[in-house]
Amino acid sequence: MKIMAMGKEKWEKHIHVLAEKIKTFPGFVWQTTWRQTTWRVGRDDPRRVIHAFKVGLALTLVSLLYLLEPLFEGIGQSAIWAVMTVVVVLEFTAGATLCKGLNRGLGTLLAGSLAFAIEFIAQETGHVFRAIFIGAAVFVIGAAATYIRFFPKVKKNYDYGVVIFLLTFNLITVSSFALAIDEEKEAIQDKSSEDPIYKGYKNVLDSKSQDETLATHASWEPRHSRHCRYPWQQYVKLGGVLCHFSYTVVALHGCLLTEIQTPRSCRALFKDPCIRVASEVSKALMELANSIRNHRHCSPEILSDHLHEALQDLTLP
Repeated sequence: MKIMAMGKEKWEKHIHVLAEKIKTFPGFVWQTTWRQTTWRVGRDDPRRVIHAFKVGLALTLVSLLYLLEPLFEGIGQSAIWAVMTVVVVLEFTAGATLCKGLNRGLGTLLAGSLAFAIEFIAQETGHVFRAIFIGAAVFVIGAAATYIRFFPKVKKNYDYGVVIFLLTFNLITVSSFALAIDEEKEAIQDKSSEDPIYKGYKNVLDSKSQDETLATHASWEPRHSRHCRYPWQQYVKLGGVLCHFSYTVVALHGCLLTEIQTPRSCRALFKDPCIRVASEVSKALMELANSIRNHRHCSPEILSDHLHEALQDLTLP
């Protein structure tokens, strides 16, 4: 019995030591401290809890701009600025939310108005001078606004508004310039896509990457008869020649659309020979297309004396 009592006391001692070690474990201490801190912060000032719920409610309401599809379609990705405003502006201390809100609103309004005025003036200039003018405006406004922040009164009451002014002005000015460049590129691409010459040129370029693959796959096609064998590799070579021909056509077409044109008298001199060569080349291409479509040899008439004569007339001074 005495031995059993000693063993029991020893076992209880080990359990007590183990419990003390668990209490001193970092995770357990952190959880205990965190719970105590959470309770103490709310107990010391219940307004902190109310403020936390206000911020959560405001974020929930602003998030509806994303969650509700009709609102998102009307506002779009700009709704992220509302979320950022709620996070940044809402403060706990008295008057801080109103102060930061007014500073943010006034800074955004002034920056947007100034950026709009600068963009309106820049639109009246050329592309190169427009970039120089916007860059100079960003430098002057940025330097002036940063220097104004050192004024004691501005530093005390309007420092946040000046920072928002700088941020908004630069974002609107630079992004509007980049957006205008993208719109000009899209307009040029749309104009090119509507042109039948450029449309056909694009089709030629798109088909070139597939010609080699199609010819390789077609070469596995068994013969339909003893004397029937399609020259697939010759078709690939012909496609390459036609592609180079399309390069020349598009280059000539681009020359016709340039702002600097040759004198009208010189164009009148080459008008008839160019029309004649274009007509003969068109006949040759149509005959070539029919021969490939019908699987027959090209007619030698496509390389008749008419085409050579037209080319000679075009090369004569």
